[in-house]
Amino acid sequence: MTESTRTDPSARILPIAPGGELEFRLSSHDLRIRAVDGDHVVIRSRGNDDLERHLEIQTGTDYIRVLDGPAGSWRLGPITMRTGHNPDLEVDVPRNVRVAGRTISGDITAVGLGASSRWITASGDLRLGVEAGPVVVETMSGDVRIESGAALDVTARTVSGDVRVRAPRILAIDAATTTGDIEIDAALAERGRHTLTSVSGDVRLLTGSEVRVESSSVTGEMRAAMPHRAEGSRGRRVVTVGAGHVFVTVKTMSGDVSLRPGAPDATPPTGRSPMPEPTPKAARSEVRWGPTVAGVPVAPMAPDAPTAPPEAAAQVTGIDPEAERLEVLRALERGELDVDTAWARLSALEDAAFATGA
Repeated sequence: MTESTRTDPSARILPIAPGGELEFRLSSHDLRIRAVDGDHVVIRSRGNDDLERHLEIQTGTDYIRVLDGPAGSWRLGPITMRTGHNPDLEVDVPRNVRVAGRTISGDITAVGLGASSRWITASGDLRLGVEAGPVVVETMSGDVRIESGAALDVTARTVSGDVRVRAPRILAIDAATTTGDIEIDAALAERGRHTLTSVSGDVRLLTGSEVRVESSSVTGEMRAAMPHRAEGSRGRRVVTVGAGHVFVTVKTMSGDVSLRPGAPDATPPTGRSPMPEPTPKAARSEVRWGPTVAGVPVAPMAPDAPTAPPEAAAQVTGIDPEAERLEVLRALERGELDVDTAWARLSALEDAAFATGA
């Protein structure tokens, strides 16, 4: 596929088929992406840089791939290193084109995206305005803000950044962070799977849906600023609003959990069980929270806490449960335990405390 025009060295105009994909694999470029009507992708340098010198652009019938170019780059074995100036980019993309972005330190802002998108960054912030999903985000230390005017499916992973999602309705969400906060402002689909996980950050849920929130925490507190029913013991609380048609799982170690009223849910409940149906294997997201984000090693975050094995219970039967909880958290901070093992030991501690009334 050839370009429709190329008269300005600081801009490229490229045709793309409906439903195609625009992909960025860049180091430290800032990106501003805007969805438009039409069937062409327009890439501009905000500083009037020669794009041919700074970028490598690969094209096909249904894809455009934008990579770091030769200027200011050198190779060390299999690794390409960049030095010097990296131009910031403004991009127009057709609304029906899928977008994927991978950067190391560049910030990304996108507005009006009308198809699925996925994003990976090490330290850049993400500001996404989308009209369709699903949206998948992985970042190490950048903040994530997602806003939508339509129903949305969201997967978000971050180590130290905050995650904030605002939409009229969320079909399903899986958000996890290590030290950042999570804030969700949306009605929640009744049959969706909704999981919010944080090690030390706070979790805030603003919703008009009739939810049943199962919260697990070690030292954090659970608060609800609306009429509700509460049950459970310390560390494991269940808060039900209304009929509790929507099932939500929240897990923290030391963060607080708050539930506040949001916009009312426009979709009437079906009255079925709040437990979500198992997601068919073929429909599950292929994104995995592995040992690296944008090539940077990170500790894995397990969305679902494992059941404590017998050997974990054997290690937490001391006479001071609170001291043992703190020791598990300190070991996690020192890197002596991974998140899975810490969750197993803390769950065993809660079971032991419940059995003994501690």
